[in-house]
Amino acid sequence: MKEITSNENRIVKHVRRLRKRKYRDEEGLFLIEGRKNVAEAVSSGASVRMLFYREGEDPEEAGFPEYAGFSDEYVLPKELFRKVSDTEESQGILAVVEKPRFSAEDLLNADRDGGNLVVLDQLQDPGNVGTILRTALGAGYEAAVILPGTCDVFSPKTVRATAGAVFTIPIVFVRDDRELLELVHGIGKKLAVTSVVDGINYYEADIRENTALVIGNEGNGVRESLLRNADVRLTIPMEGGLESLNASVAAGILMYEAMRRRKS
Repeated sequence: MKEITSNENRIVKHVRRLRKRKYRDEEGLFLIEGRKNVAEAVSSGASVRMLFYREGEDPEEAGFPEYAGFSDEYVLPKELFRKVSDTEESQGILAVVEKPRFSAEDLLNADRDGGNLVVLDQLQDPGNVGTILRTALGAGYEAAVILPGTCDVFSPKTVRATAGAVFTIPIVFVRDDRELLELVHGIGKKLAVTSVVDGINYYEADIRENTALVIGNEGNGVRESLLRNADVRLTIPMEGGLESLNASVAAGILMYEAMRRRKS
């Protein structure tokens, strides 16, 4: 294990730049923190490029002894580690990981009969995005499809909110509505959108299988072009004068309704 003590070290600068989306996109890398998240990355087979410990942390207690096979392991003084960390109360372990690579073509080849997709349309809150990815994995969804305008799936906050799901559920990025529709219809799915108007109650709709469920922006909902091209519009009935639910709550209700029906 190598020791780094300077804030001007090129590796430290590299890690700090990865806190910015532009640099993550350019390098195809992202950061993860915490013992559980790093363990999830390792167990899922993710490519861990670098592993960093805070001075005083025992690698074996963290579950990652030096002989674990990482090519680059470093220890940083506490103050320096704090500068590269994204959390206020870090567990003293941080890793640089390659972004999973899963394309629309991969999804076409891997699609299982009856599988469902969740589509994220311009969601802005990292907590919502991470929670939806985690819920999709738990509800047995096949993959997540990300439209432009959605916050970075690989930001530190989003990754933490996924609780490891970012390493397991396939994530596909599409360039626009047209590519989304070609993908969805190309693998025999129907497009289901959430809508507060002109929709049918979700428990009356057939969303059990072969459905691409679109969850829209927290404030504006699903974009108009997708509303026009949807095969089905879903509404979650509400009382108490409410007009809508939190995006991740709505997604959870709909995805687990699909699971309930598949298993009933």
